[in-house]
Amino acid sequence: MSRAVYDDVIEQVKQSFDIVEVIGRRVALKRAGSNYKGLCPFHGEKTPSFVVSPDKQIFTCFGCGKTGDVIRYVQYSENLEFMEAVEKLAEEAGIEFKRNSGRAERKKDELYEVSRTAAIHFYKNLRKGANDGIRYVVSRGISPETAKKFGIGYAPAEWRDMVEFFKSKSISEELALEAGLFAKNSKNECYDKFRNRVIFPIKNTRDKVIGFGGRAIDDSMPKYLNSPESLIFKKKDNLYGLNLAKDSIRKKNCAILVEGYMDVVSLADAGVENAVASLGTALTREQAKLLKRYTDTVVLAYDSDGAGQNAAMRGIDILQSAGMKVKILMLTDGKDPDEFVRKNGKKAFEELVENAVSFMEYKIGCIKKRHDINTTDGSIRFLEEISRELKKIRSPVEQAAYVKQVSEITRIPESSIMREIEGAAADPETESREERGESTVREPVPGREAYKVPVVRTLIKLMLSGGSCIPIIAGNDEITEYFYGSGYEHILEQIVMNYSDDEEVDINAVYDGLDEDDAELFRDIEENMLPPGDEERTLLECAFRIKEHKLKIRRREIMKVLEILDEETNGEQIKKLSAEIMDIGNAINELEKRKE
Repeated sequence: MSRAVYDDVIEQVKQSFDIVEVIGRRVALKRAGSNYKGLCPFHGEKTPSFVVSPDKQIFTCFGCGKTGDVIRYVQYSENLEFMEAVEKLAEEAGIEFKRNSGRAERKKDELYEVSRTAAIHFYKNLRKGANDGIRYVVSRGISPETAKKFGIGYAPAEWRDMVEFFKSKSISEELALEAGLFAKNSKNECYDKFRNRVIFPIKNTRDKVIGFGGRAIDDSMPKYLNSPESLIFKKKDNLYGLNLAKDSIRKKNCAILVEGYMDVVSLADAGVENAVASLGTALTREQAKLLKRYTDTVVLAYDSDGAGQNAAMRGIDILQSAGMKVKILMLTDGKDPDEFVRKNGKKAFEELVENAVSFMEYKIGCIKKRHDINTTDGSIRFLEEISRELKKIRSPVEQAAYVKQVSEITRIPESSIMREIEGAAADPETESREERGESTVREPVPGREAYKVPVVRTLIKLMLSGGSCIPIIAGNDEITEYFYGSGYEHILEQIVMNYSDDEEVDINAVYDGLDEDDAELFRDIEENMLPPGDEERTLLECAFRIKEHKLKIRRREIMKVLEILDEETNGEQIKKLSAEIMDIGNAINELEKRKE
């Protein structure tokens, strides 16, 4: 596009809109002489300092200093690049504008159009009278208005419904394959990827369809099937429902982050319009940054089960690293927000949001549940784990407040807790190197229990090398629990989820279920690790390593307990724990012999 044409399009866009009308869609403006005034949409204020001039077609805020024309207003309010704002307004005004005629941009436009066409077809399928899709939507209490608002659709059980529809519209199969709507069988024939599923279109913040989430109506697996990543769809960069929720999030300065599509839909149906969900993966840093554009406060409303609590613990750290204030909603009746709000209504849910606990109170509660703090041993374990979390708090005042709370819970002096926070706990591998007189210097791995990494990587390679290992690994609680905290737990979950009875792992499906960081870890294992020679022996060695690590951790915990026990008053307990240390030493020696 030449500079002259570019300038002409921008001028056409400006002339096509009245800035008072555009801003008035979201801001309550009142006449003030020849101008209009209102509360600034870009910063919180109680006295209006935001002025709009109909004569000059500009706005100015005398509070935060933002100023500009209608294009700048849309750019700031929608968090867009300048040319994205021009394109959005041009599209609304019916002005032809292609900012880039390159091959990649043309391909994006084609994929957007194919996805939009598919979304319309899915929606029309749902509205075709009685079918399994509409019955499911009705059974979940979703109103027709909400279903239309989210564009919820239905993919029938037929294998070629979308194939035949696209054929009638002369849409190429290759384009549909790129968009993740089709797959190919062994005969190289296309078939519908989404079948017998309720369809949730996924849109970006510019309201363009970029992918789909399909919820199985029957017992088919996986329960939720997402579009694979494409030129226009990157799961780590998007959040479900943000296109509809962003205005409410900005207005309330709060986003409610949930796990599932139905959580977002049910909350919106009840009138809670500031909820969004991650796209079938753990929360990513990119998603946290995306939310930060609209608010600095997030309330996590994850499921109340164990998996939901683990996800919340991971999400807290990611959101905090993005500079956001995090609170946790404690669900009291129903395992997820969808179930709760359908049962108790909007007011009850908003009361839970209002009473959401601080991130540290939540962590203290979760960690406390894992340990019996009525015993000395349990208190030490609790303190060791919570100290790692307290160490992450940057504010000395905030840290001191929680140290006091932990001291009251454990009856351990605050000074002892502070010493525990300041000291870095060694991992079992460091302990082993110290015993051998080797260097203990190692590169830190943020957020991971690094000593676990070599073992879990070997186990993952084993699962890829021979599917027969997967049921053994997945069925062993000691092994699966070892994955958590290693940074590789999501990879294990996806491998197990995408393992079939014919002992094959669907590698592509595993990648689809991982965010970018986890996918990179998985790719490194798949491409760069050599397969183990003797699978059975390797699995046994990994099991031995896990047992050895657990024993060494327990030995270190006992040593900490012994340091604070008094010989006169705790003589019997000291004797008992000392005997346990000897037993652990014998058990470790026995494991070493069995390795040989």
